[in-house]
Amino acid sequence: MIIRLSLRRLILPLVGAVLILLPALILLGRAFTPTPARIVIWTDWQVRQARAAYASELADLRRDATALADLLNAAVPDPVQGQLVADQLLIRWRQGQPALAVRREGLIAAAQAVSDWAVGALPRETARQCVVEQLAALAEVERGLGAK
Repeated sequence: MIIRLSLRRLILPLVGAVLILLPALILLGRAFTPTPARIVIWTDWQVRQARAAYASELADLRRDATALADLLNAAVPDPVQGQLVADQLLIRWRQGQPALAVRREGLIAAAQAVSDWAVGALPRETARQCVVEQLAALAEVERGLGAK
């Protein structure tokens, strides 16, 4: 049995693969190379993952605070929905990124204030102030994250 390898047959697919993979590797390298440029180590990957988790949790906190504001802006308070939202937020935000612990606690307090307003135990202005403070605090944290 004779096996013949033709160099002409192999060069074209090889060149094509290199022309496709090289730009992809360059783009991938630019996306993941730290600033200033240096060799990526395991700690860099962990920091990247922690930042992504932080940004994701911050976006979720912002979404929940906006939902509280929408609930507070309803024409008629709904005590059942207010209590459900407060309970859901309490369960959802028991744990998370340590850097956002104060913001999670603030969101839970705001949810409780909205719930108390919905059942008539708290004035609307007090609940509104609590939600506004939480939204402002989250916006401040988001501005700090964008600066880094």
